[in-house]
Amino acid sequence: MIFFLTLISGVMIPNWYKTIMQYDYIFLFYAILINRKIITMKIKKRLILLTLITLISGFLYVPFIKVSSETTNIVWIVFPFGSALVILLLTWLGIKLSDKTQLPMPILRKWENNERIKFKDGKILLIPLLIGGIFALVTYGLNQYFNPPENPGNFLERILTTPWAALVTETISHLLIMSAIVLLLKKNWLGIIISSLLFLVIFHLNSIEGDLVLTTYLGTMNFIGVTITGWIYSKYGFESAVISHASMHLIILGLN
Repeated sequence: MIFFLTLISGVMIPNWYKTIMQYDYIFLFYAILINRKIITMKIKKRLILLTLITLISGFLYVPFIKVSSETTNIVWIVFPFGSALVILLLTWLGIKLSDKTQLPMPILRKWENNERIKFKDGKILLIPLLIGGIFALVTYGLNQYFNPPENPGNFLERILTTPWAALVTETISHLLIMSAIVLLLKKNWLGIIISSLLFLVIFHLNSIEGDLVLTTYLGTMNFIGVTITGWIYSKYGFESAVISHASMHLIILGLN
């Protein structure tokens, strides 16, 4: 089942979205090595929650995929379940690395440990939400000058991509990659910068435009945005990074 869903999800996703799913092929070997451990390990509440959110939000993402390129109806099944499977593997490893480095995850760790979550715990999300919104509005203003291509689909189809895009991107870029780098190099700032550069290579190079100025602009804004959410992860927590990324995505795609 792991091989089947992983392989078909990698070929069904169009354009730059396929870049994310290309992690499937990397983690095929990972799945082989830890398959028995996955079956026998204790499933954590955070892992179940993040995987379920990915699955549900994957269905919300499909309409945007269908207006972006020609796809078959099987994408309704392949994309949500394929991406959820990949996130199951990546989140399991990311949570292990994050807990090892003690990078903050204040709300989810309290929930995991059956501790009471107070109102003030939720207040920590407000500043990252505001930071993401401000960055998105600045980006929207700059877009009027650089005039990047408009996103396909109507307003609803675009904004429904927000939960999946924010959670999956933050899981790969920060919960997994940044946590691993911080664990290896013992420096948060190095983890932020290196993971941002890797994000740029993995996600942005697949959408290079013919215009050098536009390509540079898009790459710069992507790098700044993911660096901001990386800093937010190190200071406020993974939940805050996802919320901040969601506010950026919601505003930028909603308005463009």
